[in-house]
Amino acid sequence: MAVEPSKRRLGIGRQLVDALEAQARSEGIEQIYSVLLAEDERDSTFLEKSGFSASELKIYAKRL
Repeated sequence: MAVEPSKRRLGIGRQLVDALEAQARSEGIEQIYSVLLAEDERDSTFLEKSGFSASELKIYAKRL
């Protein structure tokens, strides 16, 4: 999920997260995750302000 750079800071991301959370709750989902690149501070800050916290998940990737 992403917001077009020219449309950022308009509350669209917050609306998307709110809608995702509402849908997840209605389906009985108790936890959601977001995966970011480690250096993506802007999105990390957004998620933390939205109530997310760092997880103990390990994500592995392989470039080809």
